[in-house]
Amino acid sequence: SGSSLSFESRPLPRVFVLEVTRRCNNRCSYCYTAWNAPDLGYDINKNEEMTADEIKDVVAKLQHEAPVESIALSGGEPLIRADLPEIVKAISAGGSDAVIITNGTLLSEERVAATVADSTYEITLLSHRPETHDRLTRHPGSWNAVVDGMANVHKAQGSFVAAFIATKLNSGDLQKTVELAIALGAEGLMYNRMNLGAYNMRYAD
Repeated sequence: SGSSLSFESRPLPRVFVLEVTRRCNNRCSYCYTAWNAPDLGYDINKNEEMTADEIKDVVAKLQHEAPVESIALSGGEPLIRADLPEIVKAISAGGSDAVIITNGTLLSEERVAATVADSTYEITLLSHRPETHDRLTRHPGSWNAVVDGMANVHKAQGSFVAAFIATKLNSGDLQKTVELAIALGAEGLMYNRMNLGAYNMRYAD
């Protein structure tokens, strides 16, 4: 039956997510990354990451061996990488859709101009209230930067969806946050719950 397919006979995936950096300019309380959890004892240099050429080799291998429809670039915060436009162009040139999963704070006009032709964006917006968004990101001023970033993408005729991560602090803000995202040009909304694990377990309550 279809439910008992062997591993070898299952269809290959069409959607991939590559974590291209561990670096991030936010310190979100809901972040589940393992490398930020001190109890796990990871000995990780956050500045050690694959080069653009190494990532492009992985992308080319995926596109050659699997029916890749889209490759999302995550982190950390992928826009921290100065070479991200080069990576995005390689994904697009290979015939796949590139998606930049970003906290939105680094979407300057220059960064948008360098990536908008070859990618779409998934941008985190946690509340219509600046103080709630900034409390969750633990990055003062991040709400203002995200709103500016969304405006920059919209002005450049780019495409983005807003990502809402629901917690006890912001779950009641959903409707007005969706309205704000639509007003800023969002073409869709992702509603995610907080994924408990590793770093954010201390904030489980």
